[in-house]
Amino acid sequence: KYLPSHIAAASISHALRIAGRPPWTATLQQYTGYSYDDLVPVLVEIKALVKVAPTLKIQAIFKKYSSQKYLRAALTAVQSI
Repeated sequence: KYLPSHIAAASISHALRIAGRPPWTATLQQYTGYSYDDLVPVLVEIKALVKVAPTLKIQAIFKKYSSQKYLRAALTAVQSI
């Protein structure tokens, strides 16, 4: 459905937003060739997946990244939505 580069760019944008930084910059657009508007459809899907992650039957990854060892990254992602 989406190119791997499109998913990667949207993931970076999502991570930047979680970190409290601007979700996309002119430099990122220059190097990736994607505008923020290009990323919006992928971001919508990423956000939906992150939102339902705590309720999925398969919890191994969510639990792993909810631990202190991984700085509770999964919880941070869910709380940011």
